[in-house]
Amino acid sequence: MDISAALLGQWQNLAIEGMLRALDPKQKDPLPPINQRLTRLIEKKLAGSKGKLEKRLRAIQKTRAVTTTS
Repeated sequence: MDISAALLGQWQNLAIEGMLRALDPKQKDPLPPINQRLTRLIEKKLAGSKGKLEKRLRAIQKTRAVTTTS
């Protein structure tokens, strides 16, 4: 593969510059606002799953309590 040293150096500089730009916290692009319907859907999913997670946690705790007392 024939790549000149100058071209390789240019690619290397571009790559390093891109990595530094990606790591720079000052230049974060603002996130675009999400749709209201999507916001409500996310909130609904999070609210619904909380009850399920709490039930699952209680079931696991009961199972562990029974196995440790046996």
